[in-house]
Amino acid sequence: MTDPRPTPQPGQPTPEPTSQPTPQPGQPGQPGRPSDVGQPGRPDQPTPQEGRPSQMDQLTHPDQPGRLSRKERKGLKDSKNSKNRKDREDRKARKDQKARKGRTSGPSAGGPAGAAATGSSSRTAPPGAQQAGARQIGSALGRGWLIVLLCAILGGGLGAGAVYAMPQRAIGTTTVLVDIPVQATDIEALVRTVETLILSQAVLTDLSAQPGVELSPQALEDAMEVERATGSAVIEVSVVDTSEDRVRAVAEQVVPVLEERLADIEVAVSTDETGTDGTETTTTEQPGGSTVPLSVTTFGTEPYVRDYSWSLIPTVALGVLGGLLLGGLIVVVRALRRLPA
Repeated sequence: MTDPRPTPQPGQPTPEPTSQPTPQPGQPGQPGRPSDVGQPGRPDQPTPQEGRPSQMDQLTHPDQPGRLSRKERKGLKDSKNSKNRKDREDRKARKDQKARKGRTSGPSAGGPAGAAATGSSSRTAPPGAQQAGARQIGSALGRGWLIVLLCAILGGGLGAGAVYAMPQRAIGTTTVLVDIPVQATDIEALVRTVETLILSQAVLTDLSAQPGVELSPQALEDAMEVERATGSAVIEVSVVDTSEDRVRAVAEQVVPVLEERLADIEVAVSTDETGTDGTETTTTEQPGGSTVPLSVTTFGTEPYVRDYSWSLIPTVALGVLGGLLLGGLIVVVRALRRLPA
């Protein structure tokens, strides 16, 4: 093979070999180099963005020039996590809204099929769910024992405070027996008359003037109570006051004052004439009947007087029971509010 280089002649300097410059990457005219990227007419022409570093390269090669800094990478990662979290929250919100819409519009949608589905869905929960709810309520009661205890103590304290705050009271009871004439025409009317006269203004005025009573007629009317069983001639008179002495004085003076007022009242009685006609007996009333005075007596020797104040132990026990019920109700309501819908 002939060497294309010229042969040096004697006396001439030897020419230095000329070397072709080695093409560097990025210079035009070299196939397969990055400089060919973007030239038209090549089948493997990349997009203009392929020359840029991707986000993955920026994250994995932070020390190369043209990459993102650590602060920028952290901001990019945080924004991506925030976007993912927001997407999850949006999906959950849409799911909850769809479930609520299905519950509210279920009974009115679908005609008979919807009604049937609603009827089946409105039935009681399965036994497992009921047992789980009962267990949760029981555990809530166990955890909320302090609330129940505090409510019980508060109820007992309120009961004791009410007993000591209320004034001491006494009640006196006297029994009045109406003397019914044998020939009286209307016994029930006579007994009702005496019952009404006990709380009349005239009797109350006379009673308030008695020694030891020290109450006005209006106060006596508020403190006294009259009771009688239907068809009975026995009347029970009760008086309640903060002073046991006043109660005893009123109960002792009721019958004497009433007797004085009844002394002026006479009861008309009839004289009957009975005739027998075979098996039939007839009774006729004479027009000129006689009258007898109406009277009352005290049944027993003296009035019965006793303490009428609230008892400490029953009142405190009632307050404790009410506190227990209130505390348990509070704990159960709080547990039910935590149950899933």
